[in-house]
Amino acid sequence: MRIITFSGVDGSGKSTQLERLRTKLMSQGKKTAYFHAVAFSLPETLRTKLFGSRAVGTAKAGVKSSLIGIGLRKIVLFIDLWRFRRFVKRLEKLGTEYLLSDRYFYDTLVNIAYLDTTGLDTPFMRFIAKHTPKPTQAFYLRVTPEKVMERERAPEQGLQYLKDKTRLFDQARENWHFITLDADQSMDEITNQIQVG
Repeated sequence: MRIITFSGVDGSGKSTQLERLRTKLMSQGKKTAYFHAVAFSLPETLRTKLFGSRAVGTAKAGVKSSLIGIGLRKIVLFIDLWRFRRFVKRLEKLGTEYLLSDRYFYDTLVNIAYLDTTGLDTPFMRFIAKHTPKPTQAFYLRVTPEKVMERERAPEQGLQYLKDKTRLFDQARENWHFITLDADQSMDEITNQIQVG
């Protein structure tokens, strides 16, 4: 099974590009599955079971967290990776050809690095990255923060948040060998660059 991931800051077009790719693959008769790293996370799964689901992508991104909060995020990440491996095995048994991921565990690492201000080159980050299932293709939709802020639904965290996260994603691109797409282009131009085997 091929794992195709889409990463980037809020407003970069990840969900749109994933849906376009999914539609294309399904029209070719490919068996696909959808994965959203935030919706899959243990806290979000428990919240959904207790209070019902909410639209994917509506959870607010945090800009601050306590040391305890960051520690809990790290523990949950271990659990989520274990759960994800089981999920992948289940999909493989079902004959799924493509798992399309809107955000991935790399995005979670970027978020943790943002919250604890340590960057991505720490023993914890290297350990998790080493034990994260490697995607077949990991697309990074790189958009300039100013461009995102011009959009109708600009993230409420603001321009500096986007600049800081973009710096971390640029570092992640080097660490984890993302395929970088210029998301300042039109959605159609981006779509035309996404080729999967």
